[in-house]
Amino acid sequence: MSTQYQYSVTSNQNLQRLIEALETLDIQAGNSENEPGLLGFPCQLSLPDGTNLTLGLDKPGVLNYLDPESLGIAILDQFGVAQHLWGIANHIPLFTPPKTVLESELASIVLGAYRGVQNSQFLDGFRYHVGGINLKTNPGVVLLVTDASDEKVLTRKAGRHEFEAIALRKIGKALTMNQTLEPICYAAVHEIASVAELASALLWVKTSAEEGYELKASIGANRDGTTLLSKLHETGNQSCIAELVMAKRETFLVRQVNAHAMTAELEAKICYLKPGGMMCVPLTIGDQLIGVLELIARDGDQEFLERKELFETIAEHLSLALNSALLFESFERLATIDPLTGVANHRAMQDFLQRRISEYDRNNQEMGVIMLDVDHFRLFNEEEGHDAGDLVLKKVVEAIKSAIRQYDLAARYGGEEFTVILPTAGPQEMMRIAERIRTKIEQVEFVSSSGSKRTVTASLGCAMFPSASKEPQGILKAADIALYQAKNAGRNRCVQFEGELKNSEAA
Repeated sequence: MSTQYQYSVTSNQNLQRLIEALETLDIQAGNSENEPGLLGFPCQLSLPDGTNLTLGLDKPGVLNYLDPESLGIAILDQFGVAQHLWGIANHIPLFTPPKTVLESELASIVLGAYRGVQNSQFLDGFRYHVGGINLKTNPGVVLLVTDASDEKVLTRKAGRHEFEAIALRKIGKALTMNQTLEPICYAAVHEIASVAELASALLWVKTSAEEGYELKASIGANRDGTTLLSKLHETGNQSCIAELVMAKRETFLVRQVNAHAMTAELEAKICYLKPGGMMCVPLTIGDQLIGVLELIARDGDQEFLERKELFETIAEHLSLALNSALLFESFERLATIDPLTGVANHRAMQDFLQRRISEYDRNNQEMGVIMLDVDHFRLFNEEEGHDAGDLVLKKVVEAIKSAIRQYDLAARYGGEEFTVILPTAGPQEMMRIAERIRTKIEQVEFVSSSGSKRTVTASLGCAMFPSASKEPQGILKAADIALYQAKNAGRNRCVQFEGELKNSEAA
């Protein structure tokens, strides 16, 4: 700070007399040849003869007329320790001796000021402007502090907007990179939890009317928690917040799950990390609820609840992605599932068989194929009607599914004929499964409209890959030949194709 004053001082003697006169008023003064040990705020005067006179004032000169609640001055010595404070600088903890500013986030601009570099920096709601001064023979720094509350608000808003933009970009990318339900659910909870640094994230989705809302993906939740919350129940008393949100279709917010009566016993105990606040959001498309998203913050996260609008926007994007995935999988099922019986259709069976045969060069594993035909089904249809025939086919499929292994494929070949593909099964296991299927079907009972009971039987033809044939159509043909052998032998029996299918037979 420099102020021009006009003095009629023309000699060192007169300058010394001026300094002595000022000292009688308790104002210390000096020049480069007579530097005082300044007790207060330095004020430099430029005299007419080119001499600089420095005064040590109790208050920072003209700044004393400004509001000390919005402005401040700090004088630092060569060690970065505050020697004199005024205004709001008195209330800033980093200026409290013996603290040194050189160990704070202001260190870089203060060090620059020692070298004559002027700069400014925003920190914790204040703007700091620095400049270098001389304290006796040692360098010092003067810091001008201004209240920057508005700048703090704008900086925080800018930071929040930047965070939201990054979050939406990352989550949007994760959602658009996947088409089917499982990958979308997994990507969504992991990306949301990662971006927002959550303690836990859980996602329930309703895939069908029968299955209800299932926990499709989670992160940060322990095994006990995911077991208890594996399904949401739509009827009865709500046992968790997600069920309450599902019932009311309203967002639920909790500032601290440990302290809230509705979350302290369950949601507060499912996280590996210590939890903070919680937000549970319904995922809707129009008036349809397709899922529930639950987000639990880490303890001490002060910004979690301030991101409510962001999380609701994410929920909207997630709802659209989940709905698209459900529609996509629904169309996929229509393309691969027989609508009457619920098992694979002819096309899906052919694809499955081709894939298993293609794997043979890698795993060298055998495979059994069964062709099954319901005995006298056309006659049954004529006598009982097509509705009764459809019901019998559904019962036959239930019998087949109860007799095969989890990784086997049952498919409707066409009409009353079915195919069962048994990966890794050898000849003996194939025949055991075939006999088990035949027995299960034989136990199916149908009560006609007249009240009479009719039994259902089936004939089964079995063939082994690769011994019967190494081609998809060849192995199906071999099983079909064995099926007709079973029918010709009296029906309701299992017959295995023997030998290798000849090219003439496969045609």
